Amino acid sequence: MTGASDSRASRRALPRGGARFVIWGLAAIAAAAGCRKRSTAGPTDAAPPAASVAAGAARSLELPPPELPAEAKRIGERAEARDYVLVVREVRECPAPAAFPGRPGTVRLGLRLELEATGRGDIPVNPFHANVVDGAAERYPASFGGCTPELRAEQLAPGARAAGFVHFDLPHGATDLTLEYAPFVLGAGRQALRVRLDR
Repeated sequence: MTGASDSRASRRALPRGGARFVIWGLAAIAAAAGCRKRSTAGPTDAAPPAASVAAGAARSLELPPPELPAEAKRIGERAEARDYVLVVREVRECPAPAAFPGRPGTVRLGLRLELEATGRGDIPVNPFHANVVDGAAERYPASFGGCTPELRAEQLAPGARAAGFVHFDLPHGATDLTLEYAPFVLGAGRQALRVRLDR
């Protein structure tokens, strides 16, 4: 009799509708657990394709275009950036070597450059920091071979100098030519200079 009376007392202690609340609560907890389990297996957590990762890394390494000075110097004048000085000493046509012939309808133009590191750090010297731009805004990268001595790729310590020819294959009709030289200086970014070539 005691057990039966205890059971009836426990049922009386439960509020009206309490059983339904308990069932609904357990169902809600089970549904939430199921949603979490499904979300962890969903496509949103899948690793991105390797190609997308590589493309993003390449974009992050791209250098911004250099800020060009408003004034372009002329042949024989000192063009001064923050950490180096550039002088174009000579402009002339150069013979293209057999190993690196020019394209038909072009001329190989040689620019004899002098560079000096005037800042506190090293300055990278490289012919491929240079481009020639014509009056139609066409850009021409440096070519291999021509007049000697050629400008070598090297690091200039503060106070050091380098000199040599940089070459460009240009169409015979290209005019209003300007040299743009823009090395990337560690800790300072790209430092661009412009020199008009009087051609």
